[in-house]
Amino acid sequence: MFSKARGSVRSRPYPREKRQDEVAPVAPSAGRILPSAAPSATRADREEAFLRALRHRQATQGRRGLRRRPPKAIPPDSVEREYARALLAMVQAFNDDVRRILLDRLPSIGREADLARPDRRADDWPQQLQELVATLRVRAQQRTAEAEATAREYGERTADWNRAQWRRQINSVLGVDVLAREPWLTDQLQSFAAENAALIRSIPEQQLTQVEGIAQRGMRSGTRPEEIAHEIGQRFQVAESRARLIARDQVAKLNGQLTELRQTNIGVTEYIWSTSRDERVRPSHAAKEGKKFRWDDPPADTGHPGEDYQCRCTALPVLDDVIDEFTG
Repeated sequence: MFSKARGSVRSRPYPREKRQDEVAPVAPSAGRILPSAAPSATRADREEAFLRALRHRQATQGRRGLRRRPPKAIPPDSVEREYARALLAMVQAFNDDVRRILLDRLPSIGREADLARPDRRADDWPQQLQELVATLRVRAQQRTAEAEATAREYGERTADWNRAQWRRQINSVLGVDVLAREPWLTDQLQSFAAENAALIRSIPEQQLTQVEGIAQRGMRSGTRPEEIAHEIGQRFQVAESRARLIARDQVAKLNGQLTELRQTNIGVTEYIWSTSRDERVRPSHAAKEGKKFRWDDPPADTGHPGEDYQCRCTALPVLDDVIDEFTG
């Protein structure tokens, strides 16, 4: 199921970026892309990498075009939407399984719960329900078999998007592209994939537990099968809403974490809080708009941008010290 969903969104809406230990081997005279030091390097090494990049920039352009404030990063909304579509495809396929395997059988099970027959006791209906639920559990496992691969793909897409925005910000301020080694990125994406795979698997698991409870209670109380089916159908909408929530919340969280890692990796210590500036912004987040915070001292009530539940805020890097220190 997931492989089919991924195939429909395989093309990327942005260029493929280098990852992890890839560094563009471009000499200063051959272009503007220059490598920076690894995150495990010393402060002096990182400063030296920046100094090389800025010297090249000064040699070609001087101080012209230097900006004190970078442009706002564009959030990965398109990645979130693609991820949500993939999760919704899984949820809707499982909903179809529930309709076909369980709901279509409810009328006959209900009749057997009411009528005693010579070859079947009237209390055989609980066993029948349990068998159908067991079949659905197998289907749920099949539907989510590629959960980790799907989560890994959209984690990588989010990382690519975040990297492109980070490079755009650095280039707009310093006039150079500084590509840092990122050996930590593999662990970040593996953790994202594992956590999201568990969240994906929990959608049909929780849904099936609720569906079984509704069916069992309805049969015991003599509720009409049509009413039971209607109540179960309402759980379909809950599962779809949860799929959208997972995509929205998890992509935002990963984007925020990568922003922090990439900024602190090159020595940025402060950022300016930037909201989406719309009616959906929570008061506690709106109050931080335009204010400066330190990466080593997160706000107590919200955490850094992207950490709070479904937070869409972003962190603008404060690069004044970098400019002042290395350009005089």
